Amino acid sequence: MSRSVSAISLLVPDYNAGIAFYVGKLGFTLVEDTPLDAGKRWVLVSPDDGAQTRLLLAKAADDAQQAAIGNQAGGRVFLFLRPTISTPTTNVSPRPASGFSRRRETRPMARWRFSKIRSATNGT
Repeated sequence: MSRSVSAISLLVPDYNAGIAFYVGKLGFTLVEDTPLDAGKRWVLVSPDDGAQTRLLLAKAADDAQQAAIGNQAGGRVFLFLRPTISTPTTNVSPRPASGFSRRRETRPMARWRFSKIRSATNGT
């Protein structure tokens, strides 16, 4: 039996702010936005249409969850996005989006590290 992680829940200040950041700024694809009971929504975003792992954007429901936005891994690196670079001889990748830092590599793939998600999504 094969296993994979299909979605990772990620706290955001509100659904629209999360969509604006991940879809509007980072270029993710909005996979699903389904209204649920009590004002909740099932919001899934993906780095691209073919990605198997998605982010489930969860609206922070109380002060403790609000305080955890951007620090859900206790200050450690939480998620990695690895884009495919189409030119195999290029050592320099495109400039990273705001809120990301890049480690330069000689391989055609660049590693991107999520950082400062709190400031990008919450304005702090």
